[in-house]
Amino acid sequence: SETDLINIVERRIWCSMEEGQFENLPGKGKPLDLNSNPHADPAEDTLYRVLSKNGFAPEWVELNKEIRLKIAEWRKALRKVWSRRLTDGDMNWKGDSTKLQELLHDINKK
Repeated sequence: SETDLINIVERRIWCSMEEGQFENLPGKGKPLDLNSNPHADPAEDTLYRVLSKNGFAPEWVELNKEIRLKIAEWRKALRKVWSRRLTDGDMNWKGDSTKLQELLHDINKK
């Protein structure tokens, strides 16, 4: 299974560390260059860097922000509805819960 594979890899890494196999790696003690991603497509990396320098972000980052904001708003609405249910009883609960379900459905469609 995937978990077994991860455990095997972790064990091998720990054994290698204990044996000192990571002691003489090139660049040891030097700061990492985080200005570029060596595993990313160079064109995409350049594009993201230009976007970032100009105050923009990739679409998926903006979408992530939007979803997180909507989730926070939904949770706030849930607390408000639940509080109202505790004080007013079930009078508005059905309508309120339907609205919450619709909001959640909209979030999940993103």
